[in-house]
Amino acid sequence: MRILRVKYSLKFGFTSTARFLGDYSAHKCWYWTQKAFRPWHSKSHGGKRHFTFADEELAAVEKTLITFLQQQPYAKLQDVTNHFSEVFKRKVSKTVTSRTLKKLNWSWRIPTQQQIEKFTPINKLRYVHHIYSVQFIPWDKLKFCDESSFNITKLEKRRAVLGKKGTRTNIPGKSIHSKSFTLTLLTRISRDSPFWIDINEKNNNQWSFLDFIIGALAARQFEAGDYLIVDNCRLHCALETFELIKQLLEAHRVTLIFLPCYSPELNPCELVFNVIKHHVRTTRNEFPLWMNVLLALSKVKLEHLLSFYQKCIDVKKLANK
Repeated sequence: MRILRVKYSLKFGFTSTARFLGDYSAHKCWYWTQKAFRPWHSKSHGGKRHFTFADEELAAVEKTLITFLQQQPYAKLQDVTNHFSEVFKRKVSKTVTSRTLKKLNWSWRIPTQQQIEKFTPINKLRYVHHIYSVQFIPWDKLKFCDESSFNITKLEKRRAVLGKKGTRTNIPGKSIHSKSFTLTLLTRISRDSPFWIDINEKNNNQWSFLDFIIGALAARQFEAGDYLIVDNCRLHCALETFELIKQLLEAHRVTLIFLPCYSPELNPCELVFNVIKHHVRTTRNEFPLWMNVLLALSKVKLEHLLSFYQKCIDVKKLANK
């Protein structure tokens, strides 16, 4: 009977053989894969088999995994599986890799990016030099400048309204058509006009920053002996405009100073932007976005700006951060 099954299955196929022998075709297919075709059924358990990692190999597996992730931190599960197969010279499946990672207490996490360049020896030296230098400059001579983008979709994303459970709460989206823009801010210790701003609805680049400096100089926002402090953003030190900005400031006896890399805690403009964005997120009215920004900026008084300066200049305040 076995000979007939194999002979007729090879010649006529499973369906014809089953009809001739009065059996089901599924039985003939099972017999062929489980009994007759020995290369497919090379093990006693049947089917394909993927190797697993023994407990003695877990230490080497974890060491290999750490080395691989240092080179490719955004590797996917298939990449890790292929790497294991290549290193350990065996066929490793994604299921085996997933179970091994779980056994090693590894999981997929949202990464926290660190600014490595902030802690280089050169940048540390610049950081200390900047803090030491501004201690001897009067605050009324320090002018800080920075930019921040305002997008109505991102600012209103976390807003919550009161509604009944199990039902969709709809509100009229009048502010959804408000245009996004970039706010350029210049701060100075002055009770009359502590801020000089510019709202740009187009792409903010080095030319818009040049226009802002020219406008601030024409409006006499700078005085002789002032210090303009900005970060290392590309639009502040672009090759096309940097020399012109530097010459304009030197002509008005204004010194340009760059902050150390990745040091927003040294710029009080960041604290002003936090106040503005907090006001925009928590205030619910029908005004457009730019009007809410101006309303929030009008609430920042000179006393608040002085406290921001102290947080960014005072050594004791910076040490506590």
